[in-house]
Amino acid sequence: MYRRGPTAALLWLFAASVAAQDVPQRVMSINLCADQLLLTLAEPGQIASLSWLAFEADDAVLVDQAAGFEPNFGSAEELVRISPDLVVAGPYTATFAGSLAKRLGFPVLAIPPANSLAEVRANLRLLGSALDRSEHAEQVIAAMQTRIDGLVARQPRTPTSAIVVRAGGFTVGANTLAHELMTLAGLYNVAAAAGLDRWGSLSMEALLSSGADLLIVANYRSDAPSLTNETLQHPAFKILEKRLQVRQVPANLLACGGPWSLLAAELMAGQARAKPL
Repeated sequence: MYRRGPTAALLWLFAASVAAQDVPQRVMSINLCADQLLLTLAEPGQIASLSWLAFEADDAVLVDQAAGFEPNFGSAEELVRISPDLVVAGPYTATFAGSLAKRLGFPVLAIPPANSLAEVRANLRLLGSALDRSEHAEQVIAAMQTRIDGLVARQPRTPTSAIVVRAGGFTVGANTLAHELMTLAGLYNVAAAAGLDRWGSLSMEALLSSGADLLIVANYRSDAPSLTNETLQHPAFKILEKRLQVRQVPANLLACGGPWSLLAAELMAGQARAKPL
């Protein structure tokens, strides 16, 4: 028997809510991923404020679209002053502001993290319903499917073995959106094949012995001095750069799930095809 999942239940509740009241016209986002989805789906006049991260090019993909909107830091004072008719949040960030919004009677929609393209589609439909923009959400989903079909059609017969390296030596395994994007791009995720589930750290020894043909480096604020970026300056990593193909993908394409995630897959697919035999 079919059982309604958590996202489906949220979608149903917000569909009923939108039908019962006016369409939200002062939407405040207090989460980076929610910012990006809101910019993708909302009418410009519906957006009252975006989180401050929406204006940071290293973090946000749609930073140009965010220009002109009011930033917020998820504070109680901003919440009261802006007085939104819908607060869009994430489950793990700005939790105080989200809890306060509920106590003050503001409607709050928490967007779950997307660990697959199916969950990206579910989140687009969830927010689209809340904004009364379901038709536009379906258009965005259809455009995504066209790009997915194109990637599938161009997949090589033999996948290129690859591994993602992020600042701090982190990598991605199975059951992540990044893993699905790698597979879609025609890459064989060495970390997932080795048994890594979701995310994990990667020692330099493990990286050296990984057997990957292609290293995908997800750069994040690479010009800023930090301990995490020192991993990518390790002498052994420099040896790998000479021995293997090393390509870069902006980390912001992998930070949140949305239509822009397919650009990461397209970049990785192009890099795999460019790898010399």
